[in-house]
Amino acid sequence: MTDFDLSGFLVQFFDEANERLTSVNRRLVLLESGNLDKEGLAQLCRDAHTIKGSAEMLGVKDISALSHLLEDGVELVRSEKMDSGSHPMTQFLFDLHDQLQERLKYPDTESRLDTSPYVDQFNTLRGLSAKTAKESAAAVNKEAEQKGAEAATKKRARKPAVKMRINKNIIAAVMGSIEGSLKDDDKGEKATDEATVEKKSIQEPVEEPKAQEICFRPAIDSLEHEIDKAADESSGNFLRVDRSRLNRLSNQIIELSSDRYRSSALESELEGLMLDFKQLRQQLFESGATQGRPEHSSEFDQRLRQLHKTGEQLRMQQRRSSAMLDDLRKQVFGLMLRPISSLFSVFPRTVRDLAARSGKKVQLLISGDAIEMDQLAAESLSEPLIHLINNAVAHGIETPEERLAAGKPEEAQITVTAKQQGTEVCIEVIDDGRGIEIEQLRNKAVSSGIISASEAEEMDSSEILELIFHPGFSTLAVANEAAGRGVGLNAVLNAMREVTGSVHFQTQPGQGTKFILNLPVSVAIQKANTFSVAGNRFGMLSNLIVKVLSLDTQTVEKGHGAYHQGYISYEGHRVPIIDLYPALNTTERNQHGSSIMIVEHFEGFLGVLVDEVHDEREIIVRDIDPYLKFYQPVGLMGNAIAEDGTVLLLIEPNGLKEMWRTSPEYDSSLIDEATTAETPEFSHRVLLVDDSTIALKIEKMIFESLGFTVETAVGGMDALEKIGLQVYQLLVTDMKMPGIDGAELIEQVRADERHAELPIMVIATLEAEKDKKRVMQAGANAFLGKRHLKGHEDLLNKTIRSILGIDVGE
Repeated sequence: MTDFDLSGFLVQFFDEANERLTSVNRRLVLLESGNLDKEGLAQLCRDAHTIKGSAEMLGVKDISALSHLLEDGVELVRSEKMDSGSHPMTQFLFDLHDQLQERLKYPDTESRLDTSPYVDQFNTLRGLSAKTAKESAAAVNKEAEQKGAEAATKKRARKPAVKMRINKNIIAAVMGSIEGSLKDDDKGEKATDEATVEKKSIQEPVEEPKAQEICFRPAIDSLEHEIDKAADESSGNFLRVDRSRLNRLSNQIIELSSDRYRSSALESELEGLMLDFKQLRQQLFESGATQGRPEHSSEFDQRLRQLHKTGEQLRMQQRRSSAMLDDLRKQVFGLMLRPISSLFSVFPRTVRDLAARSGKKVQLLISGDAIEMDQLAAESLSEPLIHLINNAVAHGIETPEERLAAGKPEEAQITVTAKQQGTEVCIEVIDDGRGIEIEQLRNKAVSSGIISASEAEEMDSSEILELIFHPGFSTLAVANEAAGRGVGLNAVLNAMREVTGSVHFQTQPGQGTKFILNLPVSVAIQKANTFSVAGNRFGMLSNLIVKVLSLDTQTVEKGHGAYHQGYISYEGHRVPIIDLYPALNTTERNQHGSSIMIVEHFEGFLGVLVDEVHDEREIIVRDIDPYLKFYQPVGLMGNAIAEDGTVLLLIEPNGLKEMWRTSPEYDSSLIDEATTAETPEFSHRVLLVDDSTIALKIEKMIFESLGFTVETAVGGMDALEKIGLQVYQLLVTDMKMPGIDGAELIEQVRADERHAELPIMVIATLEAEKDKKRVMQAGANAFLGKRHLKGHEDLLNKTIRSILGIDVGE
């Protein structure tokens, strides 16, 4: 008999086993908390049994053995009805799940796990359970024997019954008397109880508040509980397709969508030709200027009718093709959607483990996990959501003692909700913990060297709160395995940028914190508005645009710090104005009036100065070119194809704010009026490095006014390439840049002996002491803040002369 080759089923088995383990994990958490019903317990057993059977059939013996132990452990819990919340068997089941999950990551490995330690541990726990069950049964039997003996004693003491005929009226009178006596006794007992309660309330005045009275603690009844039956009642009829094939298919659909726009342009061109044809006929046969023959006029009309008929057929075919393409696109992109229940299913276990390690009591509520969204976006959400939950437990949630002292319920609450709002998914992570203290955050930022004391004084509350997204910043004094390294919230911000989403948060000291993630259902297809700046067209996602205001109707105030380029007031917020003209290297202003496009940024707004904002339209979002992505341009999130086939660059607000925040404090008018000094002090070649094109424009103007020959590099990678091709007498770089930052750039430059003596100056946005120390150790010759570029020209001049070895003089 020929042996069957089962290797082709292995990959399918590992995929299915992973899905079933997700279900097992979710139900183990419910089992431990005592909230798993009979049907859920039966499904838990079925999942373990199915994994065991499939693994046995395919010859994966170690997985089969572990699954067998898992099934037996669940059956033991079910049959003996033990206290699963405190019994060590429950933790053993979690350990088995984790070991299986780790094993399933390596489907191609030929090595097998040693399962004997788990078998021994199970036997030990089973013996403990049997002993406990035996003792419990003995206690029950003893109690039953005692009750039986008491009943027999009472029976022997009972006198024989005497049959008597008693008047019903007498019985009624007696019963009434008994009821009255019982009521009097109840009143006495109630009075006694009330006195006890009153006395207790005097001695113990602490009263646990109602959960509904606490902000950031949604009531359980207010949440929309949607059951994802697809995960539990799946037919199992799946077609496994490699993701790269789906990606290629979706890219082809995107190309077809772009062709549809070009077909619309051809249709408009045909209509224009028909109009020209009619005007030509009028000139030939109706104006009298030319004596055309009648038969020619008739033939001309016939050709015109044929042209009109062809145009109508083209339009009908275009509409039909567009409708079919829309449906095809919807179906293809539907293949990329997945319910986020698989993403949310790991959170109960995460919260359970984190709370146990930190000695806190936490209840997790989940709502809206049946919503579907783009698979890639859903997968990219896993890390940021885990970070938010980690932060909620580590930073936000207090210990049970602290919560009781603050008048809060001993058990904290973390709520994760998902809602679909049109083409967007809104995910909220809410905790009812201690919230964020602004002053504590400000002091921690200064002590950590993130900002200087003077900068901290200039920053308002919203700017201070934004620091929680700064890489390397954490409010925890000592890092642990859950939090404290300052990477979590920065990872959240970066992940949301990758999926064209946004992050907002609300906090209230003593009440809690809410993080709000907004991202599209489909990353590839979104709504956007186009806008024009200096003759260039750009795009921005419509959900990020709040309002468009006329510049003529607004009063632009001058400020400093993040508002040094001016700001307006909008809904109680100071909104910094961002002018893209310097970044585009142009001074030709729109003479027909400009507009301010109010866009969202964290908990505030930005005002982008534009010439004109166009209508909303649907776009296909495509990733930026790998060459541009290599340099990690700030503020650029992707591109799209416009109706005329041109490339439309898509701008995102967070990058715009970062680009403008890192620019020196110089007025825009100074950029326009910049001229070279009459007597140049320096005739050296300098390379300016920054990730902000606006900052480069301003710094270029400043150094050219000093006589330098200036070249610029956008980011560290671009700088290294140019240093390898050109000789410079001075290198000036920013500190905080994506990819290679200022310190890393200096280290790599100094590693080349050709540049060992190259004068290097750092001009940084934030003057943190730790940054200054780091760049100086890397090999920088000087460190200045960008605020020193305005009003401190003598200091800049003196510093440059010093590191160039030029006599400073008096």
